[in-house]
Amino acid sequence: MALLKDTAHRIDKDPVLFLGCSGTEIFSLAIAGALAGIVLGIIVGSVTGWWFLILPSIFIGAFAGVYKGGKAMMHKKEGKPEGYYGKIILSYLSDQGFLNLFVKRSGYWSIRK
Repeated sequence: MALLKDTAHRIDKDPVLFLGCSGTEIFSLAIAGALAGIVLGIIVGSVTGWWFLILPSIFIGAFAGVYKGGKAMMHKKEGKPEGYYGKIILSYLSDQGFLNLFVKRSGYWSIRK
């Protein structure tokens, strides 16, 4: 029984939950979809005057974000290593100056004799 307890800590990989996405990816897709749903609900509410459509549009946006975004990410992630897009996003944020996670060096390398 001790083997089963220790095995879970040795695995350093998020499990695939839905459409090839891990839990953090699904959560981020749901948040992005919900934010898009809020914006769409506010636009529809201001045009039609039906402000009660904001709440359903949040849920529909989150569902559509997970389902459509999951399908899109499943096709994008084919053949890429684990955590590829997370590292690309962190590298971009580091290049823009928001994060300092990576060592950057500019210059020439040389071998001295």
